[in-house]
Amino acid sequence: MKTPCTKIISAIISLAFLYLSPGQSAETGDREIQIGGGFFLAQGDAATGTAQFEAAYGYMWTPTWQVGARQLASYGMNDPIEDVWTGSTTGFINYYPWGGNPDRQLQPFLGTFLGLGYSDVDVTGTAGPTIGLKFDISDAAFFVTQYRYEAFFTELDAGGETDDFDNGNHIFTMGLGLRW
Repeated sequence: MKTPCTKIISAIISLAFLYLSPGQSAETGDREIQIGGGFFLAQGDAATGTAQFEAAYGYMWTPTWQVGARQLASYGMNDPIEDVWTGSTTGFINYYPWGGNPDRQLQPFLGTFLGLGYSDVDVTGTAGPTIGLKFDISDAAFFVTQYRYEAFFTELDAGGETDDFDNGNHIFTMGLGLRW
């Protein structure tokens, strides 16, 4: 059984391996597909948890700017109340401050997105910021981790935004990507 200290040391060694392995930054015209997800299950008597899956397609417009689309699906188990599914379909723009530098295996990025958020009950607009990091594993593969905040608004016309940003979603994903 691994102790928390062993897990931390394993993670540091893994990140060092990813950093030192050969990689290549994305170039203008490169395309990417990313697949990721996550889950949690609450500890205790209640059967509460969430499982999520995410897929994204991106196109490097320039060495520092990427445009693309993302699909997220999530299923929430909420014992004793009814389970719920949610999802979002968004377009995104990401900025890579050190894009075009072939010597960097770590590529941080900042982005924004706009699209639709939906569940088995409602459909609404969503927008927000993204921050993430890509670790090149090879010329064509990378590990990606990102955080984004989904703020919701009920109307797609001007003035329909909500001023209650405490009711958004915090989404953290990890996954793998392929570049060609």
